[in-house]
Amino acid sequence: MTTLQVLKYSDYKVMPWKNGLGMTAQIDIFPKNTEFPPNSSDESFLWRVSSASVQNNNPFSQFPGCDRYLAVYQGQGLRLNEKDLRPTQILQFRGEDPIQGDLIHGPVLDIGVIYRREKVHATMSFVQASPGQALELTLTHKTHYIFCARGKFRCQEMKVSAKETLIINKACDLQVIAEGNEDLQLYLIQLSLR
Repeated sequence: MTTLQVLKYSDYKVMPWKNGLGMTAQIDIFPKNTEFPPNSSDESFLWRVSSASVQNNNPFSQFPGCDRYLAVYQGQGLRLNEKDLRPTQILQFRGEDPIQGDLIHGPVLDIGVIYRREKVHATMSFVQASPGQALELTLTHKTHYIFCARGKFRCQEMKVSAKETLIINKACDLQVIAEGNEDLQLYLIQLSLR
């Protein structure tokens, strides 16, 4: 039996960015109770999924030894080192790369994952559905986060609304049904140990 868990927005742990220039909502971290940001001698940290509110132009925090995926799900987008990241687009980059993040037009909300590149394999994708549409998802990794950026959906007995996250702990085929009157927008993050 596949284990499903819904994390509500109120469950997220709000904390400062590593560089202290903003705030992020930590959705989940693995292993549980790992300190973040990890120090250079701590080998236990494997990944963190989080959503940040970006209010101003700022340099990104750096995470040596990690890779990152990032997407903007609310607002006009970010300009990262002169490259635009618009809603529904996904950017992968190295955690140690110096990156300047500038707002394209006003504040944004983003969703992303930071993970140890030598120990973890990760993917991130965007999925959209019309009201009432059923999505058939094939989950191939060990751990999956389905972040609801817009709309709401039902999966088995679970109901998930905007800014909430469904966690699935094994590879499986899953049906997600868009509910309500607006389009459903999801970000699917899949992770497994190498």
